[in-house]
Amino acid sequence: MMFAQATTDKSLLDNTVLDQWEIPFGEWMDQTVDWIAVNMSTVLSWIEEPFELLIGALVRDFLAQVPWLWVVLGMFLLASLIRNIRVGFFVAGALTICGLLGNAYWIETARTIGFIAVAVILCVIIGIPVGILSGRFDSVWQVVRPVLDAMQVVLSFVYMLPFIFFWGIGEVSATMVTMIFALPPLIRLTNLGIRQVPGDVVEASRAYGASELKVLVDVQLPLARPAIMTGINQTLLLAISMLGIAAIMGAGGLGRLLFRALSNQDVALAASAGLAFFLVAVVLDRMSQKEDSDGGNLFRRIHQAWVHRTDPESLLPEADEASAVTVYKQADQYAPIAGAERAPMAMTLAGAVAVAVAVFLPWTSDAGKFSAYGRREDQDLEGMVFNGLDLSGGSWFGIIILLFAIFVAAAVVSAWRSPGEGPRWLTSDGAVIGSIAMTLVALSHLLASPWRLALDPGTGIGVIVAVAGGVLATVGSIMWLRVADHAPLHPLSLDVAWGRVIGTGIAVVVLVIGMFSGWSFDSRQDVVISPELQTEIDALQQEAR
Repeated sequence: MMFAQATTDKSLLDNTVLDQWEIPFGEWMDQTVDWIAVNMSTVLSWIEEPFELLIGALVRDFLAQVPWLWVVLGMFLLASLIRNIRVGFFVAGALTICGLLGNAYWIETARTIGFIAVAVILCVIIGIPVGILSGRFDSVWQVVRPVLDAMQVVLSFVYMLPFIFFWGIGEVSATMVTMIFALPPLIRLTNLGIRQVPGDVVEASRAYGASELKVLVDVQLPLARPAIMTGINQTLLLAISMLGIAAIMGAGGLGRLLFRALSNQDVALAASAGLAFFLVAVVLDRMSQKEDSDGGNLFRRIHQAWVHRTDPESLLPEADEASAVTVYKQADQYAPIAGAERAPMAMTLAGAVAVAVAVFLPWTSDAGKFSAYGRREDQDLEGMVFNGLDLSGGSWFGIIILLFAIFVAAAVVSAWRSPGEGPRWLTSDGAVIGSIAMTLVALSHLLASPWRLALDPGTGIGVIVAVAGGVLATVGSIMWLRVADHAPLHPLSLDVAWGRVIGTGIAVVVLVIGMFSGWSFDSRQDVVISPELQTEIDALQQEAR
């Protein structure tokens, strides 16, 4: 009997003894989830209802159904009202690029914007009131703070499982997980903003008979606005960073395309979806930023949002730094346009106007110069003439040249009317870049060779005028740059922006590689396979039968 007991009992030093004292925590949680799903289905439906309502109304029924041009125009107006007209044009241009990638990418872009908008709206609805209560009542903050710490410490892959169990895989559960991840900075910064309001200001308003609601609405919230806006921006950045996990949970949008591209190793899909994803992230970040933080890099800002999830208060600027910036801006003085600048500026403007007019002049005739490579109807269009905007004429070359011409003209007009006070690219620097760019694009169209089987498209007067106008604008802008005073609004930087230097170097390398790479390929079967070769293929197929 003692021998049998000695052989069956295990020592505490043996790891297998742990199986005899196993705690069935997983089974307990499984039973808890099953009980909640069966007995609290009504409560789960109540929680799901606002998410489903917002996602259905904003994403499925609105953004995914409205024509893309109206969405771009609406985002342009919204960005112009929230920020300024410059940000509005940037938003419109970035979203236009997303649309030009194709209809499938645009639909996913609209869904991504809607998904992030729903998550941020719900975070604002919940986060700001909770932050206000935390800032006004210490007892509330003592309860909320440990909850926020737990929300930020636990990995998203851990707490996403209960949401999937209760609400399934899809947009609703993905939105909930995104909220849990992105909500804490908004609550913390709202709480901090309310607490940072000077006590003497609050007491003075109460002494004048203001109610607590008036104190909150008219005193505390306006003074806490910078902290609240910083919290909204941090919430937005964290919501953007969660799109990959949301794609794993079954949410639509560009994250799903990226996840599919990585799974299938589809380089083309990954590049297009990645470009659209990047543009959407930059658009939303620029729309939610403060005026004095436009120059921040998106990746650095997202990194900062991740690093300071537990202490977003450190992202707020110090009061001394803010006052110093204010004094510096008040001390700026702007010199008027000198006489030596007017002639080069007039030359640059004349060249830009000439290029813009050239786009509407004849560029090709009798055939399409570039479109003939892909469309048979453009190989023989005898007797027809096309301008720079026609598909059979200048096509994308003419459109890009027209955009650069408008940009150069805007730079001259902006610098002439308000020297040193306009956007930093609407100066002599931007005019030089735009003039060189439109000249090179016009030269590319002039020197390109048409398809050998198409009729000779010739060289219209529009291309010649565009090249001449581009050269004139380039010479004028370079002369303008040599005599223009540097604007005090944008003084020369004392440090080297290595990120931009590296990015420019990579762009130059890519352009050089592109010069020696194939630009167009004819994949039509009847061109690749000649009639004689097709006859031989048919004969071989007959023999095989």
